[in-house]
Amino acid sequence: MNTIALSEEMNTAVLADGMTKYEKISIALAIAALVISVLVPLIQWIYREKRKAVLKYYPTGHAFAYCNLSGSYIRIDGVFEALKRAISLKKVSISIVRKKDEKKLNLEWLKFYSPASQSIMGLQASAEELAHPFRIDADHVACAFIEFSDPSDSAGKAIRPEYNKLFEDCKKIKASEPDYNKALSLLKGMESYSELKAALKKELFWENGEYQATITATYAEKQEVFIVTTSVSETQYAQFLSGIEELCIIQLKNLYGIQGNYQSVLLDIKDGK
Repeated sequence: MNTIALSEEMNTAVLADGMTKYEKISIALAIAALVISVLVPLIQWIYREKRKAVLKYYPTGHAFAYCNLSGSYIRIDGVFEALKRAISLKKVSISIVRKKDEKKLNLEWLKFYSPASQSIMGLQASAEELAHPFRIDADHVACAFIEFSDPSDSAGKAIRPEYNKLFEDCKKIKASEPDYNKALSLLKGMESYSELKAALKKELFWENGEYQATITATYAEKQEVFIVTTSVSETQYAQFLSGIEELCIIQLKNLYGIQGNYQSVLLDIKDGK
Protein backbone atom coordinates (compact mmCIF):
# COMPACT_ATOMS: atom_id res chain seq x y z
CA MET A 1 0.00 0.00 0.00
CA ASN A 2 1.52 3.35 -1.01
CA THR A 3 1.72 6.44 1.28
CA ILE A 4 -1.21 8.32 -0.33
CA ALA A 5 -3.58 5.38 -0.02
CA LEU A 6 -2.59 4.89 3.62
CA SER A 7 -3.30 8.56 4.41
CA GLU A 8 -6.76 8.42 2.84
CA GLU A 9 -7.54 5.27 4.77
CA MET A 10 -6.57 6.93 8.05
CA ASN A 11 -8.69 10.03 7.34
CA THR A 12 -11.78 7.90 6.88
CA ALA A 13 -11.05 5.55 9.72
CA VAL A 14 -13.95 4.78 12.01
CA LEU A 15 -13.45 5.59 15.69
CA ALA A 16 -13.83 2.97 18.39
CA ASP A 17 -17.50 3.89 19.03
CA GLY A 18 -18.43 3.47 15.38
CA MET A 19 -18.53 7.21 14.40
CA THR A 20 -16.07 9.32 12.52
CA LYS A 21 -14.75 12.47 14.10
CA TYR A 22 -16.81 14.51 11.66
CA GLU A 23 -20.00 12.78 12.77
CA LYS A 24 -19.14 13.49 16.40
CA ILE A 25 -18.57 17.16 15.64
CA SER A 26 -21.91 17.34 13.82
CA ILE A 27 -23.73 15.74 16.75
CA ALA A 28 -22.02 18.05 19.22
CA LEU A 29 -23.05 21.10 17.20
CA ALA A 30 -26.62 19.82 16.96
CA ILE A 31 -26.78 19.27 20.72
CA ALA A 32 -25.36 22.75 21.33
CA ALA A 33 -27.96 24.29 19.00
CA LEU A 34 -30.73 22.39 20.79
CA VAL A 35 -29.52 23.52 24.22
CA ILE A 36 -29.33 27.13 23.03
CA SER A 37 -32.82 26.93 21.52
CA VAL A 38 -34.17 25.78 24.90
CA LEU A 39 -32.07 27.92 27.21
CA VAL A 40 -32.52 31.25 25.45
CA PRO A 41 -36.37 31.24 25.65
CA LEU A 42 -36.16 29.90 29.20
CA ILE A 43 -33.84 32.70 30.26
CA GLN A 44 -36.08 35.23 28.52
CA TRP A 45 -39.15 33.79 30.28
CA ILE A 46 -37.42 33.91 33.68
CA TYR A 47 -36.41 37.52 33.05
CA ARG A 48 -39.94 38.50 32.05
CA GLU A 49 -41.39 36.73 35.09
CA LYS A 50 -39.00 38.55 37.38
CA ARG A 51 -39.94 41.86 35.74
CA LYS A 52 -43.68 41.15 35.52
CA ALA A 53 -45.85 43.79 37.18
CA VAL A 54 -47.41 42.69 40.47
CA LEU A 55 -50.49 44.39 41.91
CA LYS A 56 -51.16 44.33 45.65
CA TYR A 57 -54.15 45.59 47.62
CA TYR A 58 -54.23 46.56 51.29
CA PRO A 59 -57.56 47.51 52.92
CA THR A 60 -57.31 50.13 55.66
CA GLY A 61 -59.72 48.12 57.78
CA HIS A 62 -62.77 50.34 57.33
CA ALA A 63 -65.78 50.44 55.02
CA PHE A 64 -68.95 52.52 54.87
CA ALA A 65 -72.12 50.62 53.99
CA TYR A 66 -75.29 52.30 52.73
CA CYS A 67 -78.91 51.65 51.94
CA ASN A 68 -80.61 54.71 50.50
CA LEU A 69 -82.35 55.92 47.33
CA SER A 70 -79.68 54.13 45.28
CA GLY A 71 -80.21 50.84 47.08
CA SER A 72 -77.46 48.99 48.95
CA TYR A 73 -73.82 49.75 48.20
CA ILE A 74 -70.47 50.19 49.90
CA ARG A 75 -67.35 52.33 50.08
CA ILE A 76 -64.11 50.54 50.96
CA ASP A 77 -60.92 52.43 51.83
CA GLY A 78 -57.68 50.83 50.75
CA VAL A 79 -54.35 51.18 48.93
CA PHE A 80 -53.07 49.62 45.70
CA GLU A 81 -49.36 48.95 45.23
CA ALA A 82 -47.55 48.31 41.93
CA LEU A 83 -44.40 46.20 42.24
CA LYS A 84 -41.58 45.92 39.66
CA ARG A 85 -43.38 47.80 36.89
CA ALA A 86 -45.96 50.56 36.51
CA ILE A 87 -49.60 49.50 36.25
CA SER A 88 -52.51 51.27 34.57
CA LEU A 89 -55.61 50.25 36.49
CA LYS A 90 -58.60 50.13 34.13
CA LYS A 91 -61.49 49.08 36.38
CA VAL A 92 -62.31 47.76 39.83
CA SER A 93 -65.46 45.82 40.68
CA ILE A 94 -66.70 43.97 43.74
CA SER A 95 -68.94 41.00 44.39
CA ILE A 96 -70.22 40.65 47.96
CA VAL A 97 -71.70 37.40 49.24
CA ARG A 98 -73.99 37.28 52.28
CA LYS A 99 -72.89 33.97 53.74
CA LYS A 100 -76.08 32.94 55.52
CA ASP A 101 -78.03 32.63 52.26
CA GLU A 102 -75.35 33.10 49.52
CA LYS A 103 -77.11 36.17 48.15
CA LYS A 104 -74.80 38.33 46.02
CA LEU A 105 -74.42 42.06 45.51
CA ASN A 106 -72.42 42.92 42.37
CA LEU A 107 -71.11 46.48 42.13
CA GLU A 108 -68.63 48.53 40.10
CA TRP A 109 -66.49 51.49 41.06
CA LEU A 110 -68.37 54.79 40.92
CA LYS A 111 -66.41 57.38 42.92
CA PHE A 112 -63.01 58.08 44.43
CA TYR A 113 -62.75 59.83 47.79
CA SER A 114 -59.79 61.81 49.00
CA PRO A 115 -58.21 60.49 52.21
CA ALA A 116 -57.92 64.10 53.42
CA SER A 117 -61.14 65.83 54.47
CA GLN A 118 -61.87 69.49 53.95
CA SER A 119 -64.25 71.95 55.56
CA ILE A 120 -67.38 72.75 53.54
CA MET A 121 -69.76 75.24 55.17
CA GLY A 122 -68.34 74.32 58.55
CA LEU A 123 -68.71 70.57 58.00
CA GLN A 124 -65.84 68.16 57.38
CA ALA A 125 -66.20 66.28 54.09
CA SER A 126 -63.96 64.32 51.74
CA ALA A 127 -63.46 65.52 48.18
CA GLU A 128 -64.83 63.10 45.61
CA GLU A 129 -64.60 62.47 41.87
CA LEU A 130 -66.00 59.99 39.40
CA ALA A 131 -63.98 56.79 39.13
CA HIS A 132 -61.63 56.59 36.15
CA PRO A 133 -58.57 54.56 35.01
CA PHE A 134 -55.33 55.65 36.64
CA ARG A 135 -51.62 54.79 36.63
CA ILE A 136 -49.57 53.53 39.56
CA ASP A 137 -45.83 54.02 39.14
CA ALA A 138 -43.49 51.07 39.71
CA ASP A 139 -42.85 50.36 43.39
CA HIS A 140 -45.34 53.04 44.45
CA VAL A 141 -48.73 53.05 46.14
CA ALA A 142 -52.00 54.82 45.29
CA CYS A 143 -54.88 55.51 47.64
CA ALA A 144 -58.05 53.72 46.62
CA PHE A 145 -60.94 55.00 48.72
CA ILE A 146 -63.58 53.64 46.35
CA GLU A 147 -67.35 53.82 46.40
CA PHE A 148 -68.89 50.86 44.59
CA SER A 149 -72.40 51.11 43.19
CA ASP A 150 -74.81 49.45 40.77
CA PRO A 151 -74.20 51.02 37.32
CA SER A 152 -77.68 50.01 36.15
CA ASP A 153 -79.30 51.76 39.16
CA SER A 154 -81.93 49.03 39.29
CA ALA A 155 -82.74 49.65 42.97
CA GLY A 156 -82.88 53.41 42.50
CA LYS A 157 -85.37 53.05 39.66
CA ALA A 158 -87.68 51.16 42.01
CA ILE A 159 -87.22 53.40 45.06
CA ARG A 160 -87.24 56.95 43.68
CA PRO A 161 -90.84 56.92 42.33
CA GLU A 162 -92.03 56.03 45.85
CA TYR A 163 -89.82 58.75 47.29
CA ASN A 164 -91.35 61.32 44.93
CA LYS A 165 -94.89 60.27 45.86
CA LEU A 166 -94.06 60.74 49.53
CA PHE A 167 -92.62 64.18 48.82
CA GLU A 168 -95.94 65.31 47.30
CA ASP A 169 -97.74 64.17 50.44
CA CYS A 170 -95.17 65.99 52.59
CA LYS A 171 -95.88 69.24 50.75
CA LYS A 172 -99.63 68.82 51.27
CA ILE A 173 -99.12 68.21 54.99
CA LYS A 174 -96.85 71.24 55.33
CA ALA A 175 -99.46 73.44 53.64
CA SER A 176 -102.11 72.55 56.23
CA GLU A 177 -100.22 71.69 59.45
CA PRO A 178 -97.75 74.15 61.03
CA ASP A 179 -96.63 71.81 63.84
CA TYR A 180 -93.89 69.34 62.86
CA ASN A 181 -94.76 66.63 65.39
CA LYS A 182 -98.39 66.56 64.28
CA ALA A 183 -97.24 66.59 60.66
CA LEU A 184 -94.97 63.61 61.34
CA SER A 185 -97.86 61.62 62.81
CA LEU A 186 -99.97 62.39 59.75
CA LEU A 187 -97.14 61.32 57.43
CA LYS A 188 -96.59 57.97 59.14
CA GLY A 189 -100.25 57.13 58.63
CA MET A 190 -100.06 57.62 54.87
CA GLU A 191 -99.81 54.89 52.26
CA SER A 192 -96.90 56.63 50.52
CA TYR A 193 -94.86 56.42 53.74
CA SER A 194 -95.49 52.67 54.08
CA GLU A 195 -94.70 52.04 50.42
CA LEU A 196 -91.37 53.89 50.51
CA LYS A 197 -90.37 52.11 53.71
CA ALA A 198 -91.25 48.73 52.15
CA ALA A 199 -89.29 49.55 48.97
CA LEU A 200 -86.20 50.50 50.97
CA LYS A 201 -86.39 47.37 53.13
CA LYS A 202 -86.74 45.23 50.03
CA GLU A 203 -83.44 46.61 48.69
CA LEU A 204 -81.62 46.30 52.03
CA PHE A 205 -78.79 43.83 51.43
CA TRP A 206 -77.16 44.38 54.82
CA GLU A 207 -78.44 42.00 57.47
CA ASN A 208 -76.98 40.54 60.64
CA GLY A 209 -74.21 38.07 59.67
CA GLU A 210 -70.94 37.44 57.84
CA TYR A 211 -69.97 38.66 54.37
CA GLN A 212 -67.16 37.88 51.93
CA ALA A 213 -66.23 40.33 49.18
CA THR A 214 -64.20 39.64 46.04
CA ILE A 215 -62.51 42.75 44.66
CA THR A 216 -61.47 42.37 41.01
CA ALA A 217 -58.93 44.81 39.57
CA THR A 218 -58.46 44.87 35.79
CA TYR A 219 -55.21 46.03 34.17
CA ALA A 220 -53.26 45.20 30.98
CA GLU A 221 -55.88 42.63 29.92
CA LYS A 222 -55.37 40.87 33.26
CA GLN A 223 -57.48 40.53 36.37
CA GLU A 224 -56.22 40.36 39.93
CA VAL A 225 -58.58 39.17 42.67
CA PHE A 226 -58.44 40.21 46.32
CA ILE A 227 -60.65 38.77 49.08
CA VAL A 228 -61.87 40.74 52.09
CA THR A 229 -64.41 39.89 54.78
CA THR A 230 -66.74 41.86 57.02
CA SER A 231 -69.74 41.34 59.27
CA VAL A 232 -72.89 43.15 60.38
CA SER A 233 -73.82 42.99 64.06
CA GLU A 234 -77.33 43.29 65.46
CA THR A 235 -76.52 46.85 66.51
CA GLN A 236 -75.34 47.73 63.02
CA TYR A 237 -78.41 46.13 61.47
CA ALA A 238 -80.53 48.34 63.73
CA GLN A 239 -78.58 51.34 62.36
CA PHE A 240 -79.56 50.38 58.82
CA LEU A 241 -83.22 50.19 59.84
CA SER A 242 -82.91 53.56 61.56
CA GLY A 243 -81.43 54.97 58.36
CA ILE A 244 -84.42 53.72 56.37
CA GLU A 245 -86.75 55.38 58.87
CA GLU A 246 -84.80 58.62 58.50
CA LEU A 247 -85.06 58.54 54.71
CA CYS A 248 -88.84 58.24 55.01
CA ILE A 249 -89.14 61.44 57.04
CA ILE A 250 -86.17 63.49 55.82
CA GLN A 251 -88.24 65.35 53.20
CA LEU A 252 -90.73 66.42 55.84
CA LYS A 253 -87.85 67.56 58.06
CA ASN A 254 -86.47 69.67 55.22
CA LEU A 255 -89.82 71.37 54.69
CA TYR A 256 -89.96 72.28 58.39
CA GLY A 257 -86.33 73.43 58.49
CA ILE A 258 -85.13 70.50 60.58
CA GLN A 259 -81.72 69.00 59.89
CA GLY A 260 -81.80 65.44 58.54
CA ASN A 261 -79.70 62.76 60.23
CA TYR A 262 -79.11 59.98 57.68
CA GLN A 263 -75.75 58.24 58.24
CA SER A 264 -73.83 55.37 56.70
CA VAL A 265 -72.84 52.38 58.83
CA LEU A 266 -69.14 51.87 59.59
CA LEU A 267 -67.98 48.27 59.08
CA ASP A 268 -64.68 46.58 59.89
CA ILE A 269 -62.90 45.06 56.87
CA LYS A 270 -60.37 42.23 57.14
CA ASP A 271 -58.05 40.69 54.57
CA GLY A 272 -59.68 37.40 53.56
CA LYS A 273 -56.46 35.58 52.58
